[in-house]
Amino acid sequence: MLLMRIIDEHYSSYNHTPREKMLIFYCFQLLGAIEHNLYLFQTQDTVLNETIDCFFE
Repeated sequence: MLLMRIIDEHYSSYNHTPREKMLIFYCFQLLGAIEHNLYLFQTQDTVLNETIDCFFE
């Protein structure tokens, strides 16, 4: 996976154990999922607001 390769290259000088690398990987995945869900929530909110505005016009 690309993310694991980036972690390996970036953190190779720190000599992290495989378990620590996996923890870092899962943290990045979690942050990515949160960011994606936040984006979906914001776009859904915008669409919902536009729908409500059109309904009341």
